[in-house]
Amino acid sequence: MRKFALLALMLLLAAAALLIPGCSSTSTNPVVYGDTNSVQFQIVQNVVAENSLEGVGNIVDVSWTLYDSIPGVTTSPKSFSSRAALSDDILVVDSFNYSYANGWHIFAFWIWAADTVTHDTVNVTGIDSLQALNNGVPMQVPDTTVDDLYIRAHYDVALRNTNIVGSSDNSLNIVNIDWTQIQPAVIDGSVSENLSGTFSDSEIVIDFNFTNTLNADSIVAVPGSEECPSSGLLSLNSSVDISAIRTIGASVDTLNVQGNWAISAAFNNGSVTVTYYDGTTYWQTTEVCGTPPASPLARWIPHVD
Repeated sequence: MRKFALLALMLLLAAAALLIPGCSSTSTNPVVYGDTNSVQFQIVQNVVAENSLEGVGNIVDVSWTLYDSIPGVTTSPKSFSSRAALSDDILVVDSFNYSYANGWHIFAFWIWAADTVTHDTVNVTGIDSLQALNNGVPMQVPDTTVDDLYIRAHYDVALRNTNIVGSSDNSLNIVNIDWTQIQPAVIDGSVSENLSGTFSDSEIVIDFNFTNTLNADSIVAVPGSEECPSSGLLSLNSSVDISAIRTIGASVDTLNVQGNWAISAAFNNGSVTVTYYDGTTYWQTTEVCGTPPASPLARWIPHVD
């Protein structure tokens, strides 16, 4: 799958808007099995599904980065530094405040990330609370006996020089951590996020607002690995409100996508089957899993690709 970029949807929407026909409208005769070539489906597929189903992994990446800043900690079992070195992104933890209370390592952080190719920058602020456990007991100074990590986080994001803003609340549990990175861990949890704003260029104006609720159920994966989860299910509910106007000379085309979508992704040893449902119509795709973002904040930066 492509990157699950929260703010990357802006230019994905622009690309999808180029597919707008001379005029468009919502079908009044929905069918049981939808056409995967339809513009509405492709926008939801690119904007909501492929840019949201990667989010759990990216949240974990940011948390592992902060984990390594716990006083006295043994370096995390996450190959973050090597992944970041291979990316086109610059990730800067501008500053953070740290405290430890009731078994939780609490970070109030300020991060900015920049794409060195497109020169886009996003500000991310938030609070990330981490609990590192050994046999169910929280550790103030985590070491290689940590076998579970609990993540409770809130992020606020804002793309510089635009009105695009968003926020995310996350609750994830990573259990059965293997510090040799040979055996997979299991991830369960939930993510809720919203994003709104306007994207425009010389031809297209896109207004958007959407809210996602994502649940991760027994995602089996090796922390730090580029490999697809071997099993598990992601379930996504999304409320979408997107309007696009494209003007080329005297021609004005419009496209509107509104409604609630239920999307699920089932992983199976290197492949993922994604099922979409808009309340009347089903779509389904099966594909080989792609490479996740090289940087933990890649999903929040617009890309033209």
